[in-house]
Amino acid sequence: MNSAQKISADDLKGLLGETLHTEVVQHFHDRSPEYGRDFVERQLTECLRYLYLVSRHQDRLSGLFLPVEQDIDEIWHYLILQTREYRAFCEERLPGGFLIEHRSVSYENYQREPGREQALGKRCGGSPSTARSSAPSTRARCRTGPSCDSSTSTWGSRSRKSRS
Repeated sequence: MNSAQKISADDLKGLLGETLHTEVVQHFHDRSPEYGRDFVERQLTECLRYLYLVSRHQDRLSGLFLPVEQDIDEIWHYLILQTREYRAFCEERLPGGFLIEHRSVSYENYQREPGREQALGKRCGGSPSTARSSAPSTRARCRTGPSCDSSTSTWGSRSRKSRS
């Protein structure tokens, strides 16, 4: 895929693999059935878009803290725990060919960090709109990010003290 091509949700699903995709959707739907499978699939797609972006632009994004919504972070945690599949996904199917490591920060530090689009805009050589145009198509709507008055995720009522 060249840099001008857009990657679709179906492309990302194919990179992850049908079996793991189905497993992730089922797991998070079972935790919060009131949100429906479509919502879970959109959140999973946003997680995969994030990982694709980091992999594709390692030269620009390496070492940069890019905050994600808590729902997406929890999906990323789930994927990481599937160690064999996650490693193969990162190293063999994503464009960068390297394992994308996870790092959490405290909630307080998370609030002090620039927003995702602002950080991407600075790192990608322009404004937030430049960052958006270089990333695969749409973004998820924040349901529980730091700008909201909630410390719980969509997936359940437990609080999280650190975010990615």
